[in-house]
Amino acid sequence: MPRKLPEEFEGQELAALCLASTPLEAEEIETALNGAGIDYTFDITPLPQESVLGILFGSVKEGVMFLVPVESRKTCIRLLDREGLSNLIVR
Repeated sequence: MPRKLPEEFEGQELAALCLASTPLEAEEIETALNGAGIDYTFDITPLPQESVLGILFGSVKEGVMFLVPVESRKTCIRLLDREGLSNLIVR
């Protein structure tokens, strides 16, 4: 499986590729990257507050930020575009 631990990328520069806010989105991204044999890792990250209630009551929602080596980012963007996941790409 191409998914790796962050430590396995030691010495490589990583770039943010996309942000999944639901388990289904994360699974779709993983399926696309795994199918293409792309090495990647991820980090759990807070999502921007999108509702008034979230802002008022301070709820924090987390998402999954997918990271890839800088040199493969453009290839990954094209892949996610083809898979219909372009709305998740960090631009």
